[in-house]
Amino acid sequence: MRVLDLIIKKRDGGSLSFQEIDYLIQGYAGGAIPDYQMSSFLMACFFARP
Repeated sequence: MRVLDLIIKKRDGGSLSFQEIDYLIQGYAGGAIPDYQMSSFLMACFFARP
């Protein structure tokens, strides 16, 4: 699983599974996912809303 794939999926309006969300949260909390990738994901969430 790659963070970039999850960012693109969310940007394009897709829904994330529990496992994908867990991967993001655990990776960010553990330091494996850098701030810039998490902020990109959150921006994708913001702009993908209806």
